[in-house]
Amino acid sequence: MSEMGPWDGTKERLLRIQTRLNEYLAFALDGELSRRFPEDVGKKVHIRIDCDHVPDDVSSAFLERARKVAELNGVSLSIELLRQLGEA
Repeated sequence: MSEMGPWDGTKERLLRIQTRLNEYLAFALDGELSRRFPEDVGKKVHIRIDCDHVPDDVSSAFLERARKVAELNGVSLSIELLRQLGEA
């Protein structure tokens, strides 16, 4: 998934991200993923959040809690900081 723009740590934004993460986890854990992609049964599930800004402290703490919850469910979660335009 992607989360573009500066992170602001607002409840509204974190709730939106949490809702999306919950939908991704449900897709992976309720069997829908294996029904749609039977060739991938048994493979590890990984959710990557692509972003173009470094998360602020509030968002970072939220993402760390989300990562721990995902791991408890056998899913890895990572944040990938994409290079911004104009950077070398």
